[in-house]
Amino acid sequence: MFTLNQAITAVANKPEFSVKDRGEYVVIDYNLNNKETFVGGTPEETDILINLRGTTFDKQSGKIIRLGYKKFFNYGEFPEQDKQISWNDLHVITQKLDGSLIFPIYAASGTILGTRAGVTDVSMLVDQWLNENKELKEMYDELIDVCKDENVTPLFEFCSRKNRIVLDYPETQLVLTGMRRITDGTMLSHDVLINLGKLYGIPVVKLHDPITATGFYSFHQEVQDLENDEGIVVLFGNGHMLKIKSDDYCLKHKAVDGLKFEKDLFLMSLQGKLDDVLPLLSPEFAWRIKQHSDAFLSHVFDCSTALENEYEKFSTIVDQKDFAIAIKGNKFQSMLFMRRKGVLSYELILQYAIKQCSTQDKARLLKEFIGFNAEY
Repeated sequence: MFTLNQAITAVANKPEFSVKDRGEYVVIDYNLNNKETFVGGTPEETDILINLRGTTFDKQSGKIIRLGYKKFFNYGEFPEQDKQISWNDLHVITQKLDGSLIFPIYAASGTILGTRAGVTDVSMLVDQWLNENKELKEMYDELIDVCKDENVTPLFEFCSRKNRIVLDYPETQLVLTGMRRITDGTMLSHDVLINLGKLYGIPVVKLHDPITATGFYSFHQEVQDLENDEGIVVLFGNGHMLKIKSDDYCLKHKAVDGLKFEKDLFLMSLQGKLDDVLPLLSPEFAWRIKQHSDAFLSHVFDCSTALENEYEKFSTIVDQKDFAIAIKGNKFQSMLFMRRKGVLSYELILQYAIKQCSTQDKARLLKEFIGFNAEY
């Protein structure tokens, strides 16, 4: 494939990529991408860039010790590239799972499970889950050891309510979705996955029937019409990959992304836009979001009442200078001046709250200001 030095050279002028030195190994991954992210100065560099998705290198030897999926795109994202696809060619279609990619790092000190970024809170959740299920852990450990001996990276998807993205997975699972040879990047066949899954009692990603060129458009529509399903992944015999997502999932993912941070929920609540989003969420998630929103708005209203009560204490002061002296150091000082000019207390609190929703730090200060302590 390529070495650590070659990879570092390829990303030298690519700020979208991060190079993380973890002591005995180095992880290279991209943080965001645009049309030029995976385009290098040469075809060789392009091939390197498209393979840097949590790719991990031994720091001393510079060799790859973990190789995940190469970057692949949504159908329709690059139309010119899609036109070159022949659906009559050999291909495998699997379900796209809505979890987190987990794959082992074959470090010198021992094998470590990680996400694309390396050891993270999510990968530690997987470790915790496996340690609570000793027999299952033994099976995964055995499979991973076999893969290590064969210089292959097994690729798993962690699906759990503890790590929910959009779709609900009531039963926590670590699903085998692929296996990739580190030396040349070859993807092992789905039959290999099936056989190993049966041998070790490990779930394997669901397989769909292949399609023909004439059947693609109807199949494409079927995938887009799926509900409570992210979509599919296609792997062609030449190594090319693509994904197709359902419209239902895309809509829900956009809704969930819009509520990723507490500041976003606050802003939607203050602007009266939350009701448009709630129907796109699962009932459990929607209920939790609504409860948090209602409690937040209740504190906003109580804060406006507190502002009005403070104003009443000083409303009889006629002289502006005396008024300024009287409210000096008051929590609502700047707002009291505006209230004196006739702006309603609720409008003042609302305006302030909306401004505080620009960043998470400001939203935290907003919570302190209105006395809202609930965790998001």
